Amino acid sequence: MFTPGHLHRDNLDRPDALRHIPPFSVDFYYEVRQDPQQGPMLHMRLAGNVRGKPFEEEFELHRDVAFNFASVATRAAARHGLPINASPVMR
Repeated sequence: MFTPGHLHRDNLDRPDALRHIPPFSVDFYYEVRQDPQQGPMLHMRLAGNVRGKPFEEEFELHRDVAFNFASVATRAAARHGLPINASPVMR
């Protein structure tokens, strides 16, 4: 069963091996919301900062494509300067 949640990722105490990735701190919030026309939708919100520059972005995915949430979140974070290989969801 799906439950709403929150994931925090950062590299502020980064080891030397991660020095090629800019400093970041990202919070990833997710929940299911009911849309009157589309039905259940996965609502996600990314908030945080990359290189000290704050950002926030929200998006929704239909249940048919919600399995691809990590790719969508990675691309959203990349628009704000986080390299693709430093995904806020998986590493």
